[in-house]
Amino acid sequence: MKKYRQLTTELTFRCNAKCPACHRVKPLRINLNDKKYTITLDKFREIISYVKEHDTRILIHTNGGIHGHDYWTDVGNILTNRDIINFDMDGLADTHSKYRINTKFEDVFSNACSVIKANTAQVHWKYIVF
Repeated sequence: MKKYRQLTTELTFRCNAKCPACHRVKPLRINLNDKKYTITLDKFREIISYVKEHDTRILIHTNGGIHGHDYWTDVGNILTNRDIINFDMDGLADTHSKYRINTKFEDVFSNACSVIKANTAQVHWKYIVF
């Protein structure tokens, strides 16, 4: 079987954030708590488990603003130390919501900590340099 070096995919173009510097021209105004728009934990787990079966590294970019502790702990438990999750956090609690509209610093930070506590994937703090 041919081993692929990289697969880039975006599981959804729908985003809960309305970041002013986002490259998406027309942000979608939808409720991501609506089940029909959300990738369930089971589906996401199925996707990343399949990729991991093929000895592939995973890089996830997320604003980390939705889902909670159990979701991110479960994702962290599937990944290995070869994988990376970038959580987008611009500033600290007092400035984050200015640049990552519709996300809360405390939620994103807590979700990143959930992955860290799973003690597997590398967690990176991705931010805009001002």
